[in-house]
Amino acid sequence: MEGKMKLRRVEIQGFKSFADRTVIKFDGDVVAIVGPNGCGKSNIADAIRWAMGEQSSKRLRMQEMEDVIFSGSDTRGPMSMAEVSLYFENHGGIDYPAYRDLEEIVITRRYYHSGENEYFINDVPCRLKDVVELLSGSGVSSKIYSVIEQGRIGWIVSSRPEDKRQIIEDAAGVSVYKSRIASIERKNEKTVQNLLRISDIIKEMEVNLSQLRRQAHKAARFKEYQDTLMDLELHRASFQYLNLIREKAKIEKEMESIKMEKDSISVKISIEEGEMEKLKLELVGMEEKFRDLQRQYYEAQNEFSMNESFIERGVNDVKNLKKKYGENLVEREKLKVKRESLRGEIQNKFEKGASLTDLLAKEGEVLKKVEKELEAIKSKQAEIQKIYDGNGERLLSLLTRIATFQAKREEAEKIFEEMNIRIPKMKEEEDVVHRKFVLLDDELRKKWVEKKEIHSQYELIMQERSKILNDIENHKREIATLDEELSAVEEKVMSAKTMIHNFEEELKKIASRQEVSRNLCGELSSHLLSEKIECDAGFERAVWAILKEYLDCVVVGDMDIALGWHISCQKRGLGETGFIARRVRKIEDKNISAFIDTVPQNVEPLRNKVRSTWDVTEILDRLLEDVFMVPNMEMAVALCSKVRRDVTFVTPEGLIVTSNGAILIPGIDVREEEEARLKSQIMAHRRKYEELVSFKESLTLKHEEAKKKIQTGMKNLDEITSLMHEREKDILRKEKEIETSLSELENLRNILHEISNKIEELSDKRAEMTNDVKGMDEELVALQDEVSVLEKEQEEILSKMEELRSEIEKKMILKGSSASTLDNLKKQYEQCELDIRRLESELDEFDERYTTMEREIEDSLIRQGKILAEIYKSGELLDQLRDTVKSVSNDMDEVRTKINDGRFKLSEKESIVRTMKKEMEEKDERIFALKSDFLRVESDIERISENVNLRWRRKLEDVVYDYHTRKPPDKDIDEKIEEITRICDRMGPVNLLAIEDYKKAEEKYQFYVKEKADLEESIEKFKQAISKLNREYKRKFLEAFEAVNNNFKRLFPILFCGGHGYLELLDPQNVLESGVEIKAQPPGKKVGNLEMMSGGEKALTAIALIFSVFGYRPSPFCILDEVDSPLDEANVSRFNELLRTMTNTSQFILMTHSKLTMQNADILYGVTMEEPGISRIISTKIQKPLNAPDRITTAAA
Repeated sequence: MEGKMKLRRVEIQGFKSFADRTVIKFDGDVVAIVGPNGCGKSNIADAIRWAMGEQSSKRLRMQEMEDVIFSGSDTRGPMSMAEVSLYFENHGGIDYPAYRDLEEIVITRRYYHSGENEYFINDVPCRLKDVVELLSGSGVSSKIYSVIEQGRIGWIVSSRPEDKRQIIEDAAGVSVYKSRIASIERKNEKTVQNLLRISDIIKEMEVNLSQLRRQAHKAARFKEYQDTLMDLELHRASFQYLNLIREKAKIEKEMESIKMEKDSISVKISIEEGEMEKLKLELVGMEEKFRDLQRQYYEAQNEFSMNESFIERGVNDVKNLKKKYGENLVEREKLKVKRESLRGEIQNKFEKGASLTDLLAKEGEVLKKVEKELEAIKSKQAEIQKIYDGNGERLLSLLTRIATFQAKREEAEKIFEEMNIRIPKMKEEEDVVHRKFVLLDDELRKKWVEKKEIHSQYELIMQERSKILNDIENHKREIATLDEELSAVEEKVMSAKTMIHNFEEELKKIASRQEVSRNLCGELSSHLLSEKIECDAGFERAVWAILKEYLDCVVVGDMDIALGWHISCQKRGLGETGFIARRVRKIEDKNISAFIDTVPQNVEPLRNKVRSTWDVTEILDRLLEDVFMVPNMEMAVALCSKVRRDVTFVTPEGLIVTSNGAILIPGIDVREEEEARLKSQIMAHRRKYEELVSFKESLTLKHEEAKKKIQTGMKNLDEITSLMHEREKDILRKEKEIETSLSELENLRNILHEISNKIEELSDKRAEMTNDVKGMDEELVALQDEVSVLEKEQEEILSKMEELRSEIEKKMILKGSSASTLDNLKKQYEQCELDIRRLESELDEFDERYTTMEREIEDSLIRQGKILAEIYKSGELLDQLRDTVKSVSNDMDEVRTKINDGRFKLSEKESIVRTMKKEMEEKDERIFALKSDFLRVESDIERISENVNLRWRRKLEDVVYDYHTRKPPDKDIDEKIEEITRICDRMGPVNLLAIEDYKKAEEKYQFYVKEKADLEESIEKFKQAISKLNREYKRKFLEAFEAVNNNFKRLFPILFCGGHGYLELLDPQNVLESGVEIKAQPPGKKVGNLEMMSGGEKALTAIALIFSVFGYRPSPFCILDEVDSPLDEANVSRFNELLRTMTNTSQFILMTHSKLTMQNADILYGVTMEEPGISRIISTKIQKPLNAPDRITTAAA
């Protein structure tokens, strides 16, 4: 093999049935592994697959991954771990940079009972991902075509189109593209979700920003009100706090006074209680003395009663003892007579025993002689019996073996008949399962189509939902805009209303002031200055600009008159009215030439343009003394730099320029023109107010319409969401059905595989049983011949034994007679001995009873004397106790009288103490009431302090002295507080942090806008990357598909000796997802469905596909586990020939039962299970020199 990478050897330890360390070397291009069923051949393939990173326990033919560890056998304990190492020879066949230049690469995997996996590359710990990436670049993996498990070769043909496509993808090496595309799509999906989330956040923030802007303005006004409210409330709370402090001090003083009175009473109570304790102690002493006397009295009484009872019992005991004494004397005489009778009877029994002893000795000698003769005959019989038993056992063994062989043969015949019945049935069952498999596969395809349709409906619903959500968001933004416009319009309405009110008030003030001035003119017989002057046409605004402050003044004689009328007006409450005096000082007649060297022609005093009556001439001269007319502003400015004193220039438009550098704009004419203008403005503002009110109503209507649209949209959204959820449920249901169908398909595949294996096992077993039956028949004939020889020997031995048996019977009769006589004599002797022992025992018993009776009579006399002495003593003690009881009773009466006197004195003291304690309780109740008031005051102080602290975050103790110098709060402060509170309440909820929140929200908004732009850029890059990978993926897949298809077209006729086959894309328009199907026509057949092929045809088709893939992208090695089992000899030969053509690019490891495949192998490994449950390897190297027969050398591995 000229490949770049080779599997040199595998080391297995503790994996499944390989308990011991096992090394398998793969030095040849074709390595075959053989052995009987169940010996562990497939465990080698599982070990290689497992070491390459397989994670599915089902693919390794296990329930759980822990089953890879050797679980023990009858002679071996379980292992603690499983370990498999793969040794690869590398010649640049690995793309992984870190291992590209290494000549040997070792991949090791370990697994422990704890569930812990360990992976190593060249003894360096690594991850599973590192192992997979290392192998995938070389075309080796646990999941692709390099490992074909037992029974999977037919599955390749029966598999779904998607599974066949996976084989082409593995050959094309595009799995890395799929994983990268899937990874990028996952990232893109997350990015899209993030973009949608950020877009929603930005939309919400845009609405919030406008609200925060309004809230910030509102917060500023609210803060001003709150500062004023805080000052007023702190003022009020400070005085409340001081009043409560004074009340608290007053309560404390009263409590102290009551406590002093209470202490005085407490002292008196203590004195009285001390005297009471003294009396109590005396009473306790007397009561203790009384109890002692009472105890002595009761003890004496008890002792007196006990002595009386003792004397009475003693008299009764003496009477009883005398009676029993007489009875014992009579019983003793009876025992004496019976004892003498027993002694005579014992003597008679001894004499009879002596005569029986002589007879026993004679009969014993006769019996010993008979037994000796009988023993000799029995010894001879035993020797003959031993020979007979040996022959019997041997005969029984032979008969048992014959019966066993016959039973086995009958059982084999039954099993053979059952197999002949079961095999056709199982083939029929296999056909039924095949048909179910085809129907289920078609049903699964329909479900996939239905799922796609539901998914397309779901996407349309999602689009409609997004549209509705966008409409709702647009309506919400429209409402927010309308809210802002309404707020602005309301402010404008309020502003217009305020302006109208202000103009009306100003008009009223002007009218009132003019009315007051005219009334004063009537009282003074005077007039207003404006009524006495005129000016040339075109100079009205100039004159008004200079004299506007004096035009409504009342003309009077001098300043004293003006001052007097001013004071009078203030006293009368006539408002602010101006006065101007005619005589103040004399005005010198000056010309402009006195102020400036060069005077332009069109500059003249303003006084020349004003005419008046004689009585105000002096006033005008004074007011317009230094005022000059200039045609324009430029000239006025130029003249200001040339004048030598303070003068004023005025233009016809009323613009004023002073020599000290001021330019003044004329104000509003507040006379008739001003009134007319104010009225016109009032009308204009009223019109504007009406327009704003109308506009507000239209906005309100739009606002309501937008709300209705949102409600409609929300209703539609709920319907769409409900429909969407239904579609999601449909999708989930279909996915579940598809999953169930896939599971059923997998089950059917497993059932087909199991049926196929069972048919093969039954066929092998039937052949083995045929050979076993022939061997059993031959051995059965030999055993039957040996049985007939033994039966003849047994007949001769039986005749000899019969003769000995008759002689033994005679001797036995004689022995029985002698033994019977001897037994009778022995029984008589034994009975005599028993009688003697019984009589002696009775005699001993009578002797003991006689002795006891003597002792009881003596004891009875002694006890009578003792009892009479004790009765006499008790009589003397009884007289003493009578005197003691009488004395103690007198003492008790005396002590009882003293106790009664002490208790009377104690009750008097207790009455006094109760009176004083009642007074104490009254004081306590008053103190309790004061404490309640004290707690209430403290609670009020704490409440006020807490309210101030909670409301204004200020400590009342720190600010109270800032307000105590002010006057006490009155109703005005309360009214102001209520007024400001109402204003704040009308303002509604206020966000005091709105300004700071607005600033932060603006910064956050800009941050999210930037993030959104970055995400949109990332999504675009993801789309470009996916598009690029899809193009490369499509190119490589089509290239691999065409190459594999061409190889399949070439190899199919070779394997089938004719016919044709090809691969087909089910959906050529969708190359990225299209499944792959096999189209095959064996020679002379027209197959409509691949499931209709036989097992061998399916295997050949699958082999053609696998070798076609190898022709495009050879794997460094390939493991084929019993792929040739469904093939006949001719097809196995073609398979081996084709296999040999592939060995220049790949290494093949075959598990097989075929002799032709074994002959084609370079190295042959045998797997045995000499020790039950433990697999071992025997290697056989096949050497094939030119022109010489095959030579086989065998060595244990």
